[in-house]
Amino acid sequence: MRLGKLSWLMLFMASGCSSPTGDQSALRQIRADAQMLSAMTKPSPLPIPKSKWPPAIASLHPTSVTISPEGVDILISPGFDGGSGYFVPSKGTDHPDPAGRFELVGQGIYWYHPY
Repeated sequence: MRLGKLSWLMLFMASGCSSPTGDQSALRQIRADAQMLSAMTKPSPLPIPKSKWPPAIASLHPTSVTISPEGVDILISPGFDGGSGYFVPSKGTDHPDPAGRFELVGQGIYWYHPY
């Protein structure tokens, strides 16, 4: 079955794609909350319980929040392709990899998206 252009557009729109905020004040608070959460929680592949999300992170309505040695991952839109969301690197961490998937949105926070 071949999908026409309109069908692809509808499929793309239905996939729940989202985009990052450009509000620098909100990004500053997200960064502060992510740093606080990271300082209080050991890195783990398991998601942080929703009840422990700080207010600025909770206001994003993420699907999950995880902490790794590289930083805090705030997944907004999951998908088989890795989804999209915010990534707040740990102090001293360079630009996250892989290149081309992460875009700096401000205040040291990156937005990641499928290729």
